[in-house]
Amino acid sequence: MNSKFNSKVLLLFAATLLIRIVTVLYIGKIPCMDPQYYRQAYGLFNLKGKIDLFITPSYGILLYIAQSLLKSPFLASAILYILFSFGSSVMSYLLASKLFNPKTGEVLLVLGLFLPNFTTAVAGYSHTTTVSAFFILTALYILVSFLKGHGSPFVFGFLFGLISLVAAFIRPESLAILVVLSLAIFVYKTRTIHKKFVFLLLSWAIIGIGLAGHGAFIKNRCNSPYPSTFSDARYSYRTYMATFSDARHKYKYYENSLVLKCDTCAEDTVALALSTQAFGSAQANHYSVFSAMLHNPKVTLINDFYNAKKSFDYFAHPLFCPFYIYFFLGMGLFALIREKNRQTLIFILSLFLISFIPIIFARAEIRYMMNCLYPVLFLAAYGITGLQTKKEQNMSLLGISIFNFMFFLIYLVNNHLLSSLCS
Repeated sequence: MNSKFNSKVLLLFAATLLIRIVTVLYIGKIPCMDPQYYRQAYGLFNLKGKIDLFITPSYGILLYIAQSLLKSPFLASAILYILFSFGSSVMSYLLASKLFNPKTGEVLLVLGLFLPNFTTAVAGYSHTTTVSAFFILTALYILVSFLKGHGSPFVFGFLFGLISLVAAFIRPESLAILVVLSLAIFVYKTRTIHKKFVFLLLSWAIIGIGLAGHGAFIKNRCNSPYPSTFSDARYSYRTYMATFSDARHKYKYYENSLVLKCDTCAEDTVALALSTQAFGSAQANHYSVFSAMLHNPKVTLINDFYNAKKSFDYFAHPLFCPFYIYFFLGMGLFALIREKNRQTLIFILSLFLISFIPIIFARAEIRYMMNCLYPVLFLAAYGITGLQTKKEQNMSLLGISIFNFMFFLIYLVNNHLLSSLCS
């Protein structure tokens, strides 16, 4: 049997799959946005002419197909979570094995068994992050395989471009992560500059053609006067302005007549009123977030600092990453520096930074921070494998797993008892 899939790895895969199944079935709830994704996809398949496409349709299409086969909204949603959550674990193992070694991949699987960010923080809340994470990890595995292998740059470039495109269709911010990280080819010296440029140009060409085609499709089917490459531009604009309004509420940068009654969110009418004061009217900005930001960079910067602060608060939240894992992250980071493994260090740190930037400009929520967690776990797993004895490694993993399971169980029961997860 291939050493990458020995009996221990297969056992960890089986445990991961079982835990994902139990998690989503026990919680027993459909993510709040899934009915809207489904209705939109239903309109695409069954209605002629222009329809309301306010969110990117790819996840809804997957949901529609699954529901058509399973005849159950809950089972359709659950099976997508199970398949792509398990697939993400498999790809994270393969990527860690490629970046470091198979032992680090095994440790990574153990760390992720009960980790809330992969289980109770997303199951029942939002499955698009889970689906996109699978394609992001797959694209990164293809990229690293190209850099460390001897295959054709045409094959690797085509696959990387195609998978990156699918990831972007599920969650558009995935595109920024993968396009920027594709520049890592210039950090590695294992391939000739000619092959690197072939890989890069081919993959970017596929992405560009795919985005142009998707944008044309949206324009053809969307009944909005403001279609974007991925959906209705008004949806993205209002989402950003709701986050902006939240920042104004927290820091009191608004008129007393517009004080919000909600502590965590802003109603659309209030959000647009507040944003108009700072950025001008939505119509004047053509519902472009970028145009709004350029209109008032100072307020944009304040809002970005607010999102960054909120994200840093979440870094210590057990639903994102329990604090004790950071100790091993430091060990892994120190080991890479000590070994002068500059290529892997730059890749891991770039993955974290590029995953973090879209959160600052969009919305800081634990479920949307999943991509930030993978580089943390890569380093933590590498730190554990660097412990001097096998006994130390096993004791560390046992302790982490026990505490992870406690957090997992608490949130699992809590989410099961809640009447709705939409709040």
